[in-house]
Amino acid sequence: MVRNVSEEIFADFLNALDRVKNFPKRVHGKIGGLRYSELTLIFAIGELREKNGNVIATDLASSLLVSRAAVTPTIRVLTKKGLIDRKVESSDGRKAGLFLTEKGESVLKAARDYHYRLFSEFADSIGVERVVEFTVLLNLFSSFMVEKI
Repeated sequence: MVRNVSEEIFADFLNALDRVKNFPKRVHGKIGGLRYSELTLIFAIGELREKNGNVIATDLASSLLVSRAAVTPTIRVLTKKGLIDRKVESSDGRKAGLFLTEKGESVLKAARDYHYRLFSEFADSIGVERVVEFTVLLNLFSSFMVEKI
């Protein structure tokens, strides 16, 4: 195995990845008092709705790379909190479409605004050119890892 990178650079890289991995936990409660898993589902429902129109639990789970059973408890919590609702499709009474309520839409907007504000501050601090370069490199890394794993 050829080593083009020093152990020190590799360790710095792993530490940076670990810190990034923990960012979602730090957001916990800052947006509508929601847990990370709850915000993740709200984001995913919003994205799937924009792409597909209707969102069902199976598609939601698939988009998050988890089982349907893994998202069901959070769906129940978000329903109880009045952030999402279910509407039974007329074609198949077993499939309920998920949608964000007005309150859920408000939380999604607040979460998107919060993340955009953080990203804008990051861009302001290092410069837009470096953010573009960072984004290109991050996409290259992501594509490489998807191919290798």
